[in-house]
Amino acid sequence: MDILVLLNLLTLLTGFVSIIILARVKPFDQIDTENIKMNDYPNVSIIVPVRNSESTILDCLNSLKQLDYPNYEIIVVEGNSTDNTPKLVGGVSEIKVINEPKKPEGWVGKPWACYNGYLASKNSVLLFTDADTVHSPKSLKSTVVALDKSSGFLSIMTTQVIRSFWEYTLIPIFLTIYIGVNGSEGDSTTQIANGQYLMFRRKVYEDLGTHKTVSNSIIEDMEFASYAKSKGIKIKLISDNNFVSTRMYFSFRDVLEGFGKNLALGVKKTNISATLKVVIVHSYFIGSTILLVISILEFQNVSIWYFSAGIAILNYLISVGINLNTEKDITGKYSWHSLLFPLYLFMFFLIFWYSTYQINVRKKVVWKERMYKT
Repeated sequence: MDILVLLNLLTLLTGFVSIIILARVKPFDQIDTENIKMNDYPNVSIIVPVRNSESTILDCLNSLKQLDYPNYEIIVVEGNSTDNTPKLVGGVSEIKVINEPKKPEGWVGKPWACYNGYLASKNSVLLFTDADTVHSPKSLKSTVVALDKSSGFLSIMTTQVIRSFWEYTLIPIFLTIYIGVNGSEGDSTTQIANGQYLMFRRKVYEDLGTHKTVSNSIIEDMEFASYAKSKGIKIKLISDNNFVSTRMYFSFRDVLEGFGKNLALGVKKTNISATLKVVIVHSYFIGSTILLVISILEFQNVSIWYFSAGIAILNYLISVGINLNTEKDITGKYSWHSLLFPLYLFMFFLIFWYSTYQINVRKKVVWKERMYKT
């Protein structure tokens, strides 16, 4: 058998294994959008840690003020921003703004801001949400009802808003995360959560030690969920129904800095089995791309060429399909960008190696103009 045909067949087999791996990833829960009534909605404190967020904070706060919910407060923790954020926040009515106290040694900025927001809060349900989120009016009622049916800890996998070309690098990043932690199930020690939307019953949050538990963590959401799991508290992870959207980054540089600070840390937290699954899927993507190019260019006799190129094209289309499915999961829609998955995969590896360099060689990362040791 021609060696190129054999390689394409082996790659196709890897593709089938990849599909099985993805099919076994535990899906996230869905919210019942129709049955969101309660006899007595609990009071909610919404805590928004903010630093250098002038491009997103007004959209976030305006959406929070328009929530269809009877009793809640909005607490903004201003983290000594160096841009126009303080002025913008100061012009918004009906919110409580507190200035972040000086950060103690051993604390990372976001956990410190969240903790201070908690100290200023008064209600029985706590929602920690990022300054780049936009909330639909019914989102809070829906998640509070879901929280009532949970162990007291809930997170939403928010809908990602992607507009610029390089932001689509998020697709292989999120795919890697989902495989690495087995979706909503997690593994024996690791559990995913989304720091863009973390909701707790106050007592559960306090029983877990508040953000003091993850005070020095750059990936505080994952650490918090994993710690809760170790204490027998299972987080309820919800697949977003366009309830909450976020545009995390506006350029490739933003993506590089954002995931460059924590991607390698997250990979270190996964076990060998999860890492192997990620390697298999990405190996399939790489193999299908390389063999497609070689198969088209390497013309031998007509029958072998058609067969080899046909399998290579099939492998490529399967890879596109996997990326399209991931894109739909994280953005709520499909686009032609998944056809360019090899390019975005290359950028993903660039970010991963940059993150590995920062964490394991430089042993420090910079985020929001603050430097942290790893």
